[in-house]
Amino acid sequence: MIKNQLIALIRSKVLDERPNLNNLYQEDERRLELDIDAAFNTIYYQTFKKSPYNLDRYVKTFTGIPVTEDTNGIFTSILPCRVIQFPTVGDGVRAIKSGPGLRFVPMKRDDMEMMAATETAIVSSMIGYCISSNIVTYYNMDSAISSVTMDVVPAFQAWLKTDDIPIPAGQDEILIDMIVRNFHIKPTEHLDNLNEV
Repeated sequence: MIKNQLIALIRSKVLDERPNLNNLYQEDERRLELDIDAAFNTIYYQTFKKSPYNLDRYVKTFTGIPVTEDTNGIFTSILPCRVIQFPTVGDGVRAIKSGPGLRFVPMKRDDMEMMAATETAIVSSMIGYCISSNIVTYYNMDSAISSVTMDVVPAFQAWLKTDDIPIPAGQDEILIDMIVRNFHIKPTEHLDNLNEV
């Protein structure tokens, strides 16, 4: 479903359930997107628990992500968007690619440090990576690689308004019900941000 259409559908369902919400509160799209974002996290996590491999159906591909090297010879990239966190190595980054013959493998930071202290890099062309906050750190990176392609499971807010967002099969009504329920337990008054211009 297109992101704009999903937001409009959920807004109409919420207002059907609570027609006397005040007008300012009804129009606060950021708050609605945060609720949808939280519900998406839950739906994708449940999908992950059933079968981690199914997450590959819900990725967004980003190309041309720069790889930089610092003064210590450590190669990193910045994640192209906020990703959904999963309790697995690699987190919401499902794949990293850069040309034929290169293999990127998710690793724990401890494993990367242990391998760096060995001669593994001499006998292996495998490139390890780990995620910390919004930084991807590489192990055994080829210095000729200046950019990579990433398949990530993005948070709801990271999708563009015109993107077709994949929703796990059979979860669309559950998603909408979760969000409508959130509105039932939250206050109806609009919370103004006095720091906002």
